Amino acid sequence: MAIDSGRSLLKERTNRSVVTSISPNGRLFADFVADTMLRVRATESGETLLELPEANSVFWLGTQYLAVRSTRYNKPSYVIDLASGEELVLPLKEIMPGIQILPVPGHEKRLNVLSYRSIQQFEIQVADGRSRIALLAEKSTGGGFRLNPDGVRLSAGGKEWVMNRESLIRVDPVSLETRETSFAPIQLMSASPTAVADQYVVQLRANGSSNAGNGNYIYDARQETLARVQGVAGEQTLQYYPAVNRFALPSHQTLELIGTLETSTPRLAADVISAMLEESNQLRLKESEEEMRRVLQNAALSPDSPLLARMQAAQVEGLGVYEGRERVSVPGTSRPVGTVSVTVRRTTRPLVLVLSAYEAVQWKLRLEPGARLEAVLLSGYYDSTVLGGGDVRVLKIGKEYAYQSEGGDYQLLQRQVTRWTGRPISIFQGGYQGSSFIVGGS
Repeated sequence: MAIDSGRSLLKERTNRSVVTSISPNGRLFADFVADTMLRVRATESGETLLELPEANSVFWLGTQYLAVRSTRYNKPSYVIDLASGEELVLPLKEIMPGIQILPVPGHEKRLNVLSYRSIQQFEIQVADGRSRIALLAEKSTGGGFRLNPDGVRLSAGGKEWVMNRESLIRVDPVSLETRETSFAPIQLMSASPTAVADQYVVQLRANGSSNAGNGNYIYDARQETLARVQGVAGEQTLQYYPAVNRFALPSHQTLELIGTLETSTPRLAADVISAMLEESNQLRLKESEEEMRRVLQNAALSPDSPLLARMQAAQVEGLGVYEGRERVSVPGTSRPVGTVSVTVRRTTRPLVLVLSAYEAVQWKLRLEPGARLEAVLLSGYYDSTVLGGGDVRVLKIGKEYAYQSEGGDYQLLQRQVTRWTGRPISIFQGGYQGSSFIVGGS
């Protein structure tokens, strides 16, 4: 379908073909055939122009070149010269299946490769009738980019690539200069350019709540303001189409183009975020109080619990991570294991420590003089271990895990802990990645 006119360009009845991408001018598209063959086809006729076995993505690099990413982990990505049919292997330092390959506007023979670790700029050079791909520049991203092809948008003026992960990320495709804007602790769900330079549509959400401020905003990077998008467009995910320079509201059967986004009066971004946080905190407090009442009502320690003698006056503290920031290879395991250090300080009351993680973690305990650690409860999707606890009893209580003290995951962990201890976690610390924590001291 032509987005600007709504005219149908190609229809075919098949359940074997899945469209993966469309060329910038709309004249070509790529599709999978039964997940084994990627084809490049003419949009209006459906004619197959090129077949690419063992390929899962193509990236359009102007009119002469096409970049291809392989389905095989050990096969490098390459660039096809459409005029000659020559294949040029991308000289990457390592084969990375998650890379994105983007053209450099205004430079027909240049391309940028975005990966989890870096942005690299290459140039296709021709000398003595032979072509090669040379590295021009490289910039580390600090592990900041892990993107999908649909998550990158070229701004209306072609001056920058706009994308998001945890921050609004803007990359100059020529110089590779990168600018980031964080709305933390508010979550950035999506980001895209608009027809106006330095203005972006960002979808914001206060974590773990039904915050009334959740939704789409116009962010002005120069003024550092946010303006709430009004109406239906303020609540649904907007999709930006740079070819026609407009937004659309996609649904199951229709695509509604939007001319102008109506917004509220712009406010300083810091003020908007502060108001969202305040509302979120109030909702979280209410939810926490209600959950605590439910937990305490059902807090019954089984008479045959191995913790019965240890729980008379104990305090329960919890730590949670998704994974350890530092990761090491362990013989006999196929997944890297994270390491997290925990210092247990002196306490006046006995301490039961709950350690939870999704990935496998080596929890390295360091007990200070006077530390009264009675037991360690391990919980997580993958099996973790505890080092440095001496003769402290370690019990595996389940697969629940949480790295923040809100939401359903934390409630499930809290209920499991209560079944084992007769009381909920009173102090909790966590984060997506963890390297070190301090517990006790009271």
